[in-house]
Amino acid sequence: MIGTGNVRPGALSLSTGTVLGLSTMAGDPVKRDTGIPMHYGFLPGTYVMLPTAESGGASLEWFRKAFLPETSYRQIDEQAALRRPGDLLFLPYIVGTNAPEFDLDACGMFYGLRSKHDAFDLALAVMEGVAHLLKKNCDMILASGTPIERIIATGGGAKSALWCQLQADITGIPVSIPAEKEAACLGAAMIGATSAGVYKDFSEAANAAVRLEATFAPQTDERNERKHRQFVALYEAMIGVQRMK
Repeated sequence: MIGTGNVRPGALSLSTGTVLGLSTMAGDPVKRDTGIPMHYGFLPGTYVMLPTAESGGASLEWFRKAFLPETSYRQIDEQAALRRPGDLLFLPYIVGTNAPEFDLDACGMFYGLRSKHDAFDLALAVMEGVAHLLKKNCDMILASGTPIERIIATGGGAKSALWCQLQADITGIPVSIPAEKEAACLGAAMIGATSAGVYKDFSEAANAAVRLEATFAPQTDERNERKHRQFVALYEAMIGVQRMK
């Protein structure tokens, strides 16, 4: 969090690696039962919410190995960018769910598949599905009373401008990319410098050391809202079917 400048409420650190890792600071403990893990923050009187999805980047990794093993991630990204988001939906629950649902019965699926779709349409749907999972978690955080004004993205997923724009469009929240890619290393250096008295606190350290390379502003579209409602409803329907076993 520190290495991305996430040192005050309002920022959400997002790491799209194998898992979809989220962390955001809350000034007060969330009293209602959200199912989202909450830990003591690194600043006095603060707390950190840490929802996690096991299949963030893992969804695209699985898809590439299964359907496009000879195609690089860059080529997938370039071809997917030529497609327009349609009615195809992907549920990225290929290893179940972690917080806040903790549901091992959840599974991945494509919905709306037609003969017109090719592998790159499916790849775009995978990226969208992970972005809808991000929105689902953001909505839970917002419902707890914790604000999110900006998403700061790191990890392999942050290398894709297409994926970052999808995340901004679907969540309705700006997505920023820090200039320093090794945010954890920068955060460790900032902790050391603050402890040594170079900076008076983490806010000063963040202002001095963290720079944002790019920001993707959300482009609002009613279709994204409609698809997200379908995404949530499809998850509930899938769980109902799974529990009939």
